[in-house]
Amino acid sequence: MKIPVRFRAASFLVFIVMLGLGVRLFAPLSASFPLNDGGLFYQMVVDLQDNHYRLPEFVAYNGGGIPFAYPPLAFYFYGFLQQLTGISLLDLMRVLPAVLSALTIPAFYALARELAPDESQALWATLVFALLPRAFDWLIMGGGLTRAPGLLFALLALRQAWRLFDSPTPRNAALLASFTGLTALTHPEGLVHVLLTGFFFYLWKSRSRRGACYGLAAVLGGAALSAPWWLTVVLRHGAAPFWAALSAARADSLPLLLRLAGLLKFDFTDERLLPLFAVLGLIGLLYRLAQGRRALALWFVFLYLLEPRSGTLYMMIPLSLAVAVALQELLRPALAPSRLVWPLLASLTVLYGTLNALDVAVHIKDNLTLQPADRTAFAWIRTHTPETSRFVLITGGHPLNDSVSEWFPVLAGRQSLLTVFGAEWRNDGQFAERLDRYRAVQDCNLQGMACLEGETESSAFTHLYIELPSALAEQLADSPRYRVLYRTDRVILFERLP
Repeated sequence: MKIPVRFRAASFLVFIVMLGLGVRLFAPLSASFPLNDGGLFYQMVVDLQDNHYRLPEFVAYNGGGIPFAYPPLAFYFYGFLQQLTGISLLDLMRVLPAVLSALTIPAFYALARELAPDESQALWATLVFALLPRAFDWLIMGGGLTRAPGLLFALLALRQAWRLFDSPTPRNAALLASFTGLTALTHPEGLVHVLLTGFFFYLWKSRSRRGACYGLAAVLGGAALSAPWWLTVVLRHGAAPFWAALSAARADSLPLLLRLAGLLKFDFTDERLLPLFAVLGLIGLLYRLAQGRRALALWFVFLYLLEPRSGTLYMMIPLSLAVAVALQELLRPALAPSRLVWPLLASLTVLYGTLNALDVAVHIKDNLTLQPADRTAFAWIRTHTPETSRFVLITGGHPLNDSVSEWFPVLAGRQSLLTVFGAEWRNDGQFAERLDRYRAVQDCNLQGMACLEGETESSAFTHLYIELPSALAEQLADSPRYRVLYRTDRVILFERLP
């Protein structure tokens, strides 16, 4: 009996979702702590619970003073779920982002089915999206608390935007408004990409006055749905936190000329093994250009040039579609004369994608995630140092990708003078300077004690936390100005003497 086409497609989609869920859950389930980041978001959920789910005015993180301006929907969800189930918030942040990230796979398929020429190509694009590291690596981390549902709602909004500009009706506008509002309430960069890609879809698909009117109505509807959050923030702090976040995004982005050079490198996919998907995606984009069909390539470049900070995540949408073009329209016909080569290539592609995705997930767990030795040191600091202590942390990390720096204020309960997280919502014009200062002090790990004293002269810090091995730590251990309080094979803690 011949299996119906729709049943085969549904079965393959279920396989893709389960495969994607498996590679996303592998690292979180084998870890003992949320992957990489999430300390600031953890504190926001706790603050929301402590305030009986009324939106706090400030975040009690790293000395306070940070406006509670981040979209709060995910914080409400995690807070309610934690109290309902009794599961610890850290365990929820360890596992649930990966599960929510897996839900983006069927959401992507729904969008791909609108954009791809047939079911088979949409399924191939979905398989690629499920295994592309950049489509999930930052979503399965602790900070995926907001990123994962943000991408989920954004994908649903983009599908609805395409449908609206294909058929401008009140129903489609209302659905787009709903998903846009949910994106706005979950992740700010997700909202930016919904607006950018929605506008691109309008130029691609519609360009009509009716489409523009319905699109504007959907944007206004999304703004109305999210108004309880942003209006509360504006009434308390004015628009300053939002201007600060925009300024911080620019400070963390490369100049336009360097972005153009980045296009030539074409290393957006985060593949740690052979960059197979990146190469196939580039081939697919060039093939579409050769056909005179420029939309896919323009969409890809459009996102990167206009919003590079999170653009690489949303670039995976057109890139996955482009990989499917290369596989279905170039490789498969070329290999059709052989009954074995195409099935073998397809199987190897799935195997490569799976192994590469697992390799990236394990790398995050082993190299970017807070280790038990760090947490033990934090617990010691919380117990054995004064609450007024002011710490400088030297970890050799990146200012916006440093799990020790982000989790320290939460788990140690002490102020970290170099921690950048949360400062993007402070409208003091100093975000770029904070990034530079963090980098300068980290460089002192190689340059020595004179560098440290010069870079921290005005900070009045009381303690130093240094990850080992460190040449700087050996200098400080011999100095009469510093006293070793705590030492393990991984970290050393100094008190700065008067």
